[in-house]
Amino acid sequence: MKAYRGFLLAVGVAALGACGVPIRYGAHFSDNWAPDRQTTFAWRDEADRTMGDSRLAENRFFHQKLHEAVEWELSLRGIRYDETEPDLLIHHHLSLADHVYEAEVVDDSGATVTETGVYEGGSLVLHIVDARTHEDVWVAWGEANVEPAFHSPGSMESWVYDLVGHMFNEWPVDVR
Repeated sequence: MKAYRGFLLAVGVAALGACGVPIRYGAHFSDNWAPDRQTTFAWRDEADRTMGDSRLAENRFFHQKLHEAVEWELSLRGIRYDETEPDLLIHHHLSLADHVYEAEVVDDSGATVTETGVYEGGSLVLHIVDARTHEDVWVAWGEANVEPAFHSPGSMESWVYDLVGHMFNEWPVDVR
């Protein structure tokens, strides 16, 4: 039975490392800031930063999916893309780094074992800046296990949309 328990622990920890690490997210914004119904935005790509992994630094597919996901969330809130005279400018920072997690597992005899593991975490920060004042009006962050994103293009798209969707839970105006 001990080998069986060890196998279950190994499988459980591997599964936790692959997909069970929760998405963490949050945002900061001024209490008195909320965009109008006619608000527009544009990307400020020259300010984008990707660090920690060459698989994403120059990855056009990743950047395309990130832009799509953010544009989708903004469109749900009535904010539209306009490169000519935007009210808001958007850029991002992405970094990848190893993170340690702990999982408590209770075996059949009731004994609690703490297992630790390492996963590759992706941390994304979005800055939305007032185009007139150049001050941040909304800064959101999200962190999740990025390893599943590298399995296929569909996995990358799902990872990006899921992470960005969680980050926009902290947007100051509800979906319209």
